[in-house]
Amino acid sequence: MVTAFNRLLMPVKRRLQLMVDRAVLRIVSDSTQRQQLQIQTLAGETDSDIERWQNYGHTSVPPTGSEAITLALNGNRSNLIVICAEDKGVRLKDLQPGDSALYHAEGHFLKLTRDKTGELSADTLNISVKQVNITATESVVITTPTARFSNNVEIGGNCHVTGHVIGEQGGTFKGVKAESHKHKENGKDNLTDDPQ
Repeated sequence: MVTAFNRLLMPVKRRLQLMVDRAVLRIVSDSTQRQQLQIQTLAGETDSDIERWQNYGHTSVPPTGSEAITLALNGNRSNLIVICAEDKGVRLKDLQPGDSALYHAEGHFLKLTRDKTGELSADTLNISVKQVNITATESVVITTPTARFSNNVEIGGNCHVTGHVIGEQGGTFKGVKAESHKHKENGKDNLTDDPQ
């Protein structure tokens, strides 16, 4: 009786065992509506046109050689999907409990950490938007050798300069045109551009 029952359950058991598997990504195609993969399972089987499901609002292209978890829908190995993939060799490590990050294989990342701190590390940051609004309730600090603005700059409050104001075409400061403003040198009547 037990043997007959086991024989009856054997196909169900096999289907359950084959529902979830590990695989290695061999090819990733990102040009379709849903990403298509070629994978190699741990059993050595190669499967193509496997859909990779991703969370809403975030997409990525894992590098070839990344590991994946596959799911056989209805226990049918001819109906595989990939539900997650990662490359453990480039994954951002040493995060603290609660931290979250986006990362790239080349090492740049966006990290959200404790104390409501965000950290962006990259060689270049390109922002293309219609308007940027920054509200800092305490201060904004920019540390750079050179800052350039391609057009006009408006300052609503005071402008404190600790260095020199240098301009090729001068400028107007509190109604005074710098290029035509002259100073008396050492109390003498001759005028000079040198304020001494």
